Amino acid sequence: MPGWWLALALAAVPVDSLVPGSPGVMRGHTDAITAVAYSPDGGSLVSAGRDGSLRFWSLADGKEHGSIAAQRSQVNALAFSPDGTLVAAGNVELQVRLLEVATGAAKQVLAFPDAVLELAFSPDGNVLAVVGPSGTAMLFSVSDGKQLGVRLRGRSVRFSADGKTLALGEPGGGITLVDPRDGKVKRRIATAGHQPMLTFSADGSLLATWSPKERDIRLWSGASGKTLGVLAVPAAKDPFEDARADTLTALAMTGDGAFVVSTSVDRQLRVWDVKKKRVVTSYPLERQGVIALSPDGTQIAVGDSAQLKVWPLLQR
Repeated sequence: MPGWWLALALAAVPVDSLVPGSPGVMRGHTDAITAVAYSPDGGSLVSAGRDGSLRFWSLADGKEHGSIAAQRSQVNALAFSPDGTLVAAGNVELQVRLLEVATGAAKQVLAFPDAVLELAFSPDGNVLAVVGPSGTAMLFSVSDGKQLGVRLRGRSVRFSADGKTLALGEPGGGITLVDPRDGKVKRRIATAGHQPMLTFSADGSLLATWSPKERDIRLWSGASGKTLGVLAVPAAKDPFEDARADTLTALAMTGDGAFVVSTSVDRQLRVWDVKKKRVVTSYPLERQGVIALSPDGTQIAVGDSAQLKVWPLLQR
């Protein structure tokens, strides 16, 4: 076993049952979890924490099966490569590290002129898209780490499942759909006051954005750019922080576009049925969690404070 892996035979990580059939609550981080991602086969998770570690978890038993320690700065974004051999870790100090899952070694270290906000691999695994809070967006070749000569802007980024479209949430609101090969714009969608907290169905037909002004999630057609409906965020009382309690902090969509998942300042995780346009499941959080959806759309992983929790998408 490579030296960087933490052998759990020496120290098992406590796992509490959360729901039947779920690994439950996984403990190991000693400070708040800042990012989480599923492996492509849905069998494991990687999480990053303010304790400076990246930790790998098996979803068969909920136990940690390895860790990479001593990250120099906070990791804000994680993404597995489509073949599961690499993990991209983007930090606040202008850097993305491409780490080999088998050894923990850095295959590439990519320089980025902003704190990293989001990451996305192309479906073929050849390109990594990186965006920052100022709207800086870049594409990198995974094989050699070189920046590709495509000019982009965005604070949120997603690839369509066929890799032919890159969706970018613009810094001031709006969505740009581009061809990642040359950066040519396919469509611009004006979303008015809707923030570029963007999520994207796998076939690219459905997008979702969040508006702090209207306090709602808006659905958009990727083909026509027209609004397809609104998901109303329930009003919340007694905000915990210096923002309204119904302010969203994370947004995601299942690949088939059937469900949208959010977390908010009121410490609630909510699942919307897109067709019914209503909340169908909610879970309480200790803090405003970071979330990831399993590739098959059946589970939600939540970094809630220093704990990693896994819930089914829908309560039975």
